[in-house]
Formats: sequence, C-alpha cells, structure tokens
Amino acid sequence: MNYCTFLYSHTNKHIAHQEQKSAIFCLCLTCFHLYWVAGSVKFSLADGPGKCAGRLEVLHGGEWKRVAKSKWNEKYSDNICQHLNCGKTTGESHPERFFQGSGSFVSIVCDRNQPDISECVKSEQNTRNEEAVGITCENHEVVFLKGSESCSGAVGIRQNNNTFWLSGSNETWNSEAAETLCQQMHCGRLTNFSSSSSAGDISDMTFRAYRCSGKQSSLFDCDKVELPDHNETIAQVECSGKINVSLSEGCWGKVRIFAEGKYKGVCADSWTEEMSKTLCQETSCGETILKVRKPPPRALVTFKSLHTIGNNSSLRESTFVKTEKRERCIPAYVVCEGSAELRFPASKDECRGKVEMDYEGDSLSVSRKVLTEHSNAICRKLRCGHAQHVAAYFGSQDVVEIITELKCSGDDSKASLETCSITAGKSSDLGFLQCSDWREMVLEEDGCKGEVAVYSKAGRMLVSSEGWTETEGNRLCTDLQCGPFKTKREVSGADSFWNKTFKCPNDGKAESIWDCETETPPSLQRKKLFIECQDRSKVSLSGYCSGQVRINSSPVCNKNWDIDYSNRVCQELNCGNAFDHSDLPDAKSRLYVSCDQHHHVLGQCHRDEGICQSSVSVSCYKNITFQTTEKCGGQVQVNYGRNWKNVCVDKDTLKNSKLLNSLCKEMNYEYNTNARLEKINEGIYLECPTDYKDIKYCVKAQPCGGQTHGLIIECAGKPQKQNFFM
Repeated sequence: MNYCTFLYSHTNKHIAHQEQKSAIFCLCLTCFHLYWVAGSVKFSLADGPGKCAGRLEVLHGGEWKRVAKSKWNEKYSDNICQHLNCGKTTGESHPERFFQGSGSFVSIVCDRNQPDISECVKSEQNTRNEEAVGITCENHEVVFLKGSESCSGAVGIRQNNNTFWLSGSNETWNSEAAETLCQQMHCGRLTNFSSSSSAGDISDMTFRAYRCSGKQSSLFDCDKVELPDHNETIAQVECSGKINVSLSEGCWGKVRIFAEGKYKGVCADSWTEEMSKTLCQETSCGETILKVRKPPPRALVTFKSLHTIGNNSSLRESTFVKTEKRERCIPAYVVCEGSAELRFPASKDECRGKVEMDYEGDSLSVSRKVLTEHSNAICRKLRCGHAQHVAAYFGSQDVVEIITELKCSGDDSKASLETCSITAGKSSDLGFLQCSDWREMVLEEDGCKGEVAVYSKAGRMLVSSEGWTETEGNRLCTDLQCGPFKTKREVSGADSFWNKTFKCPNDGKAESIWDCETETPPSLQRKKLFIECQDRSKVSLSGYCSGQVRINSSPVCNKNWDIDYSNRVCQELNCGNAFDHSDLPDAKSRLYVSCDQHHHVLGQCHRDEGICQSSVSVSCYKNITFQTTEKCGGQVQVNYGRNWKNVCVDKDTLKNSKLLNSLCKEMNYEYNTNARLEKINEGIYLECPTDYKDIKYCVKAQPCGGQTHGLIIECAGKPQKQNFFM
C-alpha cells in the first residue's frame, strides 16, 4: 500500500498523531486526486479533467461529502487551490462544470473567529436541488491534439487560457510518452510519433517537456523536464483511434462521444449551453439551440464529463473524464434549430393547409396564433410566396401538444425563423394557412376519376399526359385517398394547360404528387390526362335522399358544415338540392370535411379524420312528401325525413290555384276543389316563387311560429297510386 492509499483509508489514525492545526499534503497522481489535510478535515478535488480542477469534496464524519454551492463563498476557492499547490483559483474567467457525483452535502460557512475553513464544515440538511461546488485552479492543465484528424496532430497543453506546445526533443519525446498520450486521450494505441519544426516565429511559442517511463496513465504523471530553447520542435503523434462528438438523432438527441471504437454517453452535469451551440455548429445543424421538450431519464453512461480547452476549439479536442465504472446520470441532450423543420403535410395541396414542425422526433401542428403572427415568414421559409389568409383549421380541435409560440428577433417581414425560440404546449388552437403560390390537383369527375386539373390563383388548368406512368398515377391516387392507380388515358381537346410536367424520382421518396413536379413545360402536342383510381369516394345518406351523411361508410362531422355542402351531397345523389341539415349527437370517429368553390362533389373536398361530438344529417328536396289528415282532404302536412309537420301559408295562398292543384297532384289526386285556413300553433312554411316547377321547392326550412294559418284542402279525382295517411 502506497502512502496515498494508506492516508485515504487510515485518515483518522494518521491525524491522531498530528497537531490539530498542522497541514499534510498528498498527491495521488493515478486518479487525479490532490488531497489537503487541514486539522481534522481532508479536502479533495474529485472527478475533474486534471489534478487542479474538479468537484470539491470534504472527508467529514468518516465519508467524502460534497460542498453545497448555495452557501459557498468564492473567496475560499483561492485558499483551496493554494493549499493543493495549484496556484490561485481562475474564478469566473474560466468557468467549469463537473460531474455532480452522489452522497451527502456539507456547507462551509465561516465567521471572523474561524480563520481556518476546516473549522467551518457543517452538515447540510436541506439539499433538494442543491448543486456541488466546483473549482478550477490556475495550474490546471489539459492536453489536446491540433490536427486535421481527431487523434492525430501537434501536441498542445492548455493552462489558464495559455497555450504551450510539447517539445519534440529526442531527449523526452519517445514511444513511451506518445503511447501514454494516446491512452490519456482515449485514442487507442500509438501508430506513429514524430516532431516537426514550429510554424511561424518560434519566439512566440512556449514549450514544455515530460519524461515518461510508460507506466503512467497521463502525460502529467510523468516527470516535468526543462530543456534548452534551441532544442525545441513540436511533438507530433498519430493514434489508432478516432474521437467524434455527435447527436443520436442527427440534429437532436443524446450527446454521443465516439471513442475507443464505440459510441458512449456523457453526463449532463458538465455540459454547458456553449457546448450545445458548438455541437450544433459542428454538425451543420444551425447556431441556435431549442428548448428541450422531452428530457431523457437517468441512464448508464461512460463519460462523467467533457471539458473544452477554450474558445473556438472543436469539441473533439476536449478532455474526456471517463468513469471508473459506468455511472447512472441524466445524459447530456441537445436540440439544435436545424432539427425543427417547418412544412405543409404532404397532400394533393401545395403551399396551403395545416402547418407542422418536426420537433424532437414528433410532428407538432403550428397554432393559429403563431401562423397569424408569422404567416409571411413561414410562407417565405416554405418557398410559397406571401401569406394570403389564416383561418381556424377545419379538422379536429382536440387539446394536444402543438407549437404555441415563436419568438423571433427583428422584423417579421424580414425574419428567417432561424433565430426564433420555439415553445410547445397543450392547446386546441390549430390553424390553416394559405400562401400565394397555393395549388391543388383534383380529378374532375368524382374526385377519384376524371381529367386531371390543377387549381391555383391563376384559375383552372389541365395537366398534360406527358411523362405520366403508373408510378405517378399511384402517387396521385394515394394523395387523393382513392386507393391504388387503375387506368389512364389521353384525351384530345384544346384547353389551358399547367405549365409543368410530372415525373416522380426513381428513389421512391416522393411524399406527394408535388414532389414529382418538374421544371419541364409540356410540349405543343400536349393532350389532356384522364386518370381512374381503383377506389371511390362514395357519398351516401342513411335513408332515401335524407339521413346521416357518409363517405365510404364513415359518418361526416357537422363542424363547419353549411348549405352548400348539403347541396353537393343531394345533387351527387340525384336528390335535387338540399332542404335542410341538422346534427346527430354521437361522439365517435368522424370525417371532417372542408370544400372550396371548385369542389363540385364531396369526394373532391379536403378530409381529415378525428373525434367530434356529432355528425351531420341532410334532407334533400326529393325526399319531401305531402299528405292530408283525412282521405282526399284535411290539414296539409309535410315530411322531409323526420316527422310529419303541419303546413302553414299566407292568406294569399287561397287565391293561388296553381299551388293548390300542385299539392293535390303531389298526393296523386287530379286537382283541388276547396281550400280554407285554420289557426295552428306551429308548422312549416309553404311559399312558392312565381316561376317554380316543383311544389317541393316551395317548402321553407324554417318554422312558422305561433298562431299561424294552417292550410286545409280537399282534392278530387281518382288517385294514381295508394296514398298514406296518419
């Protein structure tokens, strides 16, 4: 057992033979621990990148304990450094962070009557969220390699912001020293060592030399040697290994140190914001770091800490403090702004829709608030021109995690979004953005079959058939939610054509038909393209010309539904126009629908799946039927898919023989023989324009109100088919 080990394990026995105020110094070079025994207290700098830097620990009550930073007075740091033979502290000129370790805390609080800090150690009770004191002394040294490769180059030494170079003198620079250096740097075995003349003025360079025996684990464990100035050349070394620092997910994730042939993690204790910025720059992931949404849990890592050698240095030149055994801690974790990518989701639309952002592996929607505040910058970022309008998103408004805030420096009209800080949170405020360069591809006939057209701010233009194969057809049919491609054909005829052709890349990475758009204009001999997909967007109602609206058997949500949508449904089903629509409460998965003016059938409209509280029910005019409360006469009633309701009219209706005869004919009688009015409490209006052709279109989708005129008629003539009465 050497003296260091003896002193470490027999402290109390050894101290008993010393005067209480005496000081004993012991340097344990193999583990970078420098101990100072003052009175009955032992101090140590642990888990640091060198013997003069690390986490301050105190042997108190028979165990090593950390010192609480919250009550630490920096004026004591000089005292620690000087007694450890490490000069003075560097203070704030070279801040370092060290592995926090584990175990109990003590505080050091001295008053004027306690000149020796060994008398000021007190047990600390409230240590929640406490941080340990770290000290870097001015004699702290680290070694680095300066070259094009991470484990090769000129050997440099950094001390207190000063750079020294290792002498390449034959007297000291040999295979033993070079092998020691490779192992110290976690760079594998020695491949080659040499020396080279210094570049530039040698008088501006300061050299150091160490004589090693091959038994040391660090260059600084070797004997320091003074050499004549005229012998100075710079030591060069080539090691077999490689050092690289990266992120597990490219531009975000856990910090990975590639060393000794493997990827290894590092604790977050020593990781700083400046390191994050440097890593983002070195990995071409931007210069800004983003807020971490999903901090990693504690895990086993190989490196306790990483320590840079100063400004403008590469992270691969850092000093890496390896664990004696694998430690469990929170790994260092970084999110670079280069990982946060804005985009419109791939679809039949380009440059409009919900905006999403990739953030830590998730696609988060962007809130309407953010879209409103930064609409022009987002459109420019996505190369979509300028913003046209922002609205609430037509789809589900469930409370989910979305991008709720972007804080950018400078004027938004010129902002590039590269310098924005991003905040995510729970919200239902989803937005829809349309930029000036928007465009949409549709199949004209029914949404899954027809001539291929592009709608944009320039209007409607047809797509040329040039270059279209099954590959492009499959891509379009998928974008249209119409299943696989079925057939295509060319159609002759003059028309306005879209100014580009389409050819999907061979790598199969096209996410939408717009990824297949080329810069090649169609030829003068162009023909229109007709495509049919295998599936259909089949629109139906649960009853005859009335009932719940469905697309491919999926109910449609009532959100943002209006009479124009109802008319599309009724007309597509040959049920005339829509008379009315209403809600059907039932919280299940629904299809949200949003139609533009150029969507003449529901299958062409935008669709999104989600949960809503009610679906929509539509009544078409073709489903309207009339009856009277008695055979051949009585109170006129109307039904449009729900219940029978009384008909109410104005007084002038009694003079309108065309209307009265039309009612009788609708109930399969020949004509009206008598009509009168009777007060009723409620009903549905019947009011016809002068040029109507179908009595069903005289029914108004609004109640009559109280004390109105009910219509009583009598019909004559032989009915053409069986009539039904209440």
